[in-house]
Amino acid sequence: MARKITRKDADLEVILILFALFAVSVFLNFLYNLILENPIVSTLIAISIIGLIVFFYINQKSKPKKTIAKSYVSRQQNSINKIHKLSTIQPKKLCLKLLADLEWKRFEILCSLYFTEKGYQANLTQKGADGGVDIELCKNKTLQAVVQCKHYKAKIGVKLIRELLGVMHDRDGETPKGIFITSGEFTSEAHNLANRQNIQLISGSELLARIKMLPQKSQDNILFAITKGDYKTPSCPSCDIKMISRLSKKDGKSFWGCKNFPKCKQTFKNV
Repeated sequence: MARKITRKDADLEVILILFALFAVSVFLNFLYNLILENPIVSTLIAISIIGLIVFFYINQKSKPKKTIAKSYVSRQQNSINKIHKLSTIQPKKLCLKLLADLEWKRFEILCSLYFTEKGYQANLTQKGADGGVDIELCKNKTLQAVVQCKHYKAKIGVKLIRELLGVMHDRDGETPKGIFITSGEFTSEAHNLANRQNIQLISGSELLARIKMLPQKSQDNILFAITKGDYKTPSCPSCDIKMISRLSKKDGKSFWGCKNFPKCKQTFKNV
């Protein structure tokens, strides 16, 4: 229960306020007389006041920069935490969304595991995200085909098909067949070019359909292998380590950068 304020308490508060006002007036009067009678004291007080004004001005001017820097670091850390949290959720089935979420290296592993389940010896070439041929398919130690894997959201056009065709020709007839797999789709021009050459095109939806024709145990093994741990954060093609999300100081947009920067300057767009 709150204490009831009595008339005696109110009178005491008034007396204390009057005493405080009297003390302040006496101090101000003493300070005024001291300044008038002693020029040195007045000069020191003036210098102190100017110094305080300069100090507060400089301190206030530096605050926005600190706020921006703190905001930049905070946004970058929040972006990293969000990506890490989303990357560790274990999916329950293979689907087009999962294909879109996979990083480029996990997508190559997915393709490699599929061909392994089909009875091939699937050898990853370890040449990175843009290394030309990603998988060599062999049976009885004989090369059967070379596979190019592209984790693309956009449609694959004739340019990349021609690049695969050029790689096949550079092998001096060693390669009997080429296979191009994407997580997305191909343009009609790409299909027309592939049909004229010994190149098979496999879209993301067709790849899923092929995997779902495998035994359930094989499907489960593939799903577990490609989604174990962080399967969304891209790997650096040069250093073979997970990249980190950074924010550009120029426009504030996020991108993937290698942890070994500035030794390694590999970057990916974060789309």
